[in-house]
Amino acid sequence: MFETFGDRPGADCRAGCEWGSVHPEPGSARQVQRETTQTSGECGMRQCLSLCSLPNPFEIQASVGCTVLPGNTSQSFFQAAFQGEEILSFQGSAWVPAPDAPVWASRASRKLNEDQGTRKTLQSLLNDTCPQFVRDVLEAGKSDLEKQVRPEAWLSRGPSPGPGHLLLVCHVSGFYPKPVWVMWMRGEQEQQGIQQDDIVPHADGTWYLQISLNVATKEVAGLSCRVRHSSLGGQDMVLYWEQHRPMGWVFLAVMCPWCFWRVLCSGSGSTGKHTGDISALTSI
Repeated sequence: MFETFGDRPGADCRAGCEWGSVHPEPGSARQVQRETTQTSGECGMRQCLSLCSLPNPFEIQASVGCTVLPGNTSQSFFQAAFQGEEILSFQGSAWVPAPDAPVWASRASRKLNEDQGTRKTLQSLLNDTCPQFVRDVLEAGKSDLEKQVRPEAWLSRGPSPGPGHLLLVCHVSGFYPKPVWVMWMRGEQEQQGIQQDDIVPHADGTWYLQISLNVATKEVAGLSCRVRHSSLGGQDMVLYWEQHRPMGWVFLAVMCPWCFWRVLCSGSGSTGKHTGDISALTSI
């Protein structure tokens, strides 16, 4: 399992694996280390179980990995849990029982610490192999991690939710990376009852999102849609509903001057004819 956290240069990145889930090339040094760790771990576990009276069946869980931080530093972790409760962790070069672990966890940690070969192998895997693996993956995907595409946003009116109400829709499209914050606002106050669809991908790898707000017609004044995204450089994108013009009004604004020009240009060209046409248009 490999996960990256953050979408900007210098963000923390973390790698982890569950026991036995990494499959390096046969014969490699990493496989030799892996096999040694698994064999020693299995033997140590059998020895620990022989020292403890445990319920049957039982469940043991492990969380193993490392975090690469800015400044070429890293932190490693290895925690073990029994029946969902942490019992041991590998710190520095030794196993340490958890503060609230059962008494037998102390005996188990002492037994595991007797295996110096496994402890050295764990140190190497956690402090050297794991951080270098993360850095290699980060370098390979550097262009994608640093990619920033600004969103486009627009407003529209959705299907009528009922008499005296409007469905306001805010569309945000073409942004990358995926994390984005979009909200209907009145001033600095976030509005309640917002419906947000899933963020869906475009064919070019960018993303699209829309959010809707059911509001009474008389309460639309002062509403705006606010967009925050890493590509905007800390400057929110704000779209005000009062500045939004439905397509019907846009059509009229374009067509009316054209109709007026046609009236002026029609007829024989006499002043009286033009005046009559203009009066007829005015009366309409």
